[in-house]
Amino acid sequence: MLPIAKLTARLSFPTSVTFPYWMGNTFRGGFGIHVRRACCPDLRRDCYSCDSREDCIFYYTHMKKDSKVGYGAPPKPIVFIPPFFGKSFTVDKNGFLDVGILLFGRFTLYLPHVALGLSMLGQSGIGSERRYDVNKFKLEEMRCSFSKDVVYDGSTINIGAMRTIDLADYARDGVSATDNLSIGFETPIMVKTGEFPPALDKLLSMVRQRLILYVNEYGDRVKIPDFECSATIKSSSDHFHNIKSRSQRAGKRDFHTYTGTAEYSIEKMDENAMQLLRIGLLIGAGPKPSFGLGFIRVID
Repeated sequence: MLPIAKLTARLSFPTSVTFPYWMGNTFRGGFGIHVRRACCPDLRRDCYSCDSREDCIFYYTHMKKDSKVGYGAPPKPIVFIPPFFGKSFTVDKNGFLDVGILLFGRFTLYLPHVALGLSMLGQSGIGSERRYDVNKFKLEEMRCSFSKDVVYDGSTINIGAMRTIDLADYARDGVSATDNLSIGFETPIMVKTGEFPPALDKLLSMVRQRLILYVNEYGDRVKIPDFECSATIKSSSDHFHNIKSRSQRAGKRDFHTYTGTAEYSIEKMDENAMQLLRIGLLIGAGPKPSFGLGFIRVID
């Protein structure tokens, strides 16, 4: 249905660095700047008139406007998922920061480009107040989340150590049936005011919609089956975040988002629903995945 790879990049900082509480656009934007510098044969040329755009990683990750199916821009094939602490935080001198990365479809082959773009970003610097002269980092390693092996050790790439899975096979294991389910919203999720936490069937619908977009763009465009699920919310906690984003193309934007937890009492959950939940634990739910929004986990 859809090939996918998941990596964890470990970044080490020689000096103390203070980050803003949200970095979803920081890594995406910084990576885009440097991967374009590394791969583009003519930085002065407009991407949309370039004959090489269909083979360009930057075009697909940052510039492509039209989806293969439907309307609007497609989901991005490379997603950075930095940790979300809900407040500004400091990485101490010689400290580490782990960043998750998802690669979809044929872009699972772009491990060297991801390593190069992150390494170049680290040499330039990243962080609060644009203090790029001091906020430098080294890409210490990248590890495959499926094989558990190191695919980049700071100097050498080992593509053979990276395991790519098919999302259909991954989903077949489902999630064990249970009467109670606790979900942690690890990174901010976009929902309407007053609708957090979402009902479980609503949350699974958000996973399904994200999945459909990815399958249509980078997979086999198979029909994603519907599901049956009914549950009540036993308890919850919520934190509102008005996240601000700025980009050269879209300008300034505000995302109204939430983090928190929700404990559900399950009344009915068919096999399709359990498979969607397992997929959601990997690809997240709702809009704006390219900014690292909407990633969830099951709380033991």
